[in-house]
Amino acid sequence: YGKDKRGKIDGNNMHLMNPLIEDRSLLRKRLLAAFNEMQKHPLVLPDKIAIIGYCFGGLCALDLARANPSGLKGAISIHGGLTSSEFFQPQAKINASILVLHGLEDPVVPQETVLSFIDEMTKAEADFQIHCYGHAKHAFTFVGADIPEFGVKYNEKAHYRSETSIKNFIEEVLGICGNDAYAYFQFGIDESTKEKIESLILKRNEKFEKEQLIVTFDNVDFINNYNVAKRTLDVANAELFTAQQSSF
Repeated sequence: YGKDKRGKIDGNNMHLMNPLIEDRSLLRKRLLAAFNEMQKHPLVLPDKIAIIGYCFGGLCALDLARANPSGLKGAISIHGGLTSSEFFQPQAKINASILVLHGLEDPVVPQETVLSFIDEMTKAEADFQIHCYGHAKHAFTFVGADIPEFGVKYNEKAHYRSETSIKNFIEEVLGICGNDAYAYFQFGIDESTKEKIESLILKRNEKFEKEQLIVTFDNVDFINNYNVAKRTLDVANAELFTAQQSSF
């Protein structure tokens, strides 16, 4: 949303989203700027990057794919907006693989919007998948969500299935296999860095879950600075990240 602008995780953030939804050119500029800075980071393989976003972040993931930056291998949208914009027309061929995880009863993205998105992706010759979860509404991965008047409801089955689909997709587009996919959610970290992270995990208690390595960007919290990655990895005391901390 901009420097020092943060939405509430359980609140209505439309006042922050709408200016960017209405100006997709500005949104693209911000996404590309963040992406380009990410590519410069020493922990990142610049030609092996995937983006994942939830809700408005899902729209952002798709808009980055529409922009076709070199090095973007995959884009994942989870209960995200699918609508394109005249700004993107004519849409060039989309090179990144795309995964859309959608609740079939999501009132924010009605079926006609899904069909329009399919038409858009087909014309763009994109490698795309759409997984529709029956009886799932908007924000189906948001544990505890229950706002019927907005069509928002957590769905445990859809949540679990979406995590499996995400893992499989990352394995495919980044060329890795097995549970190591979770470690590589850190935007394609190299093998040496992965080993350092895993060694840090072993030093923590048994309750530590590898899922905490997943880097996601909800509502465009897209690499504001390297602290985002550090916090997500939940290794605040790790010398590796303290020493290599940098700001963008």
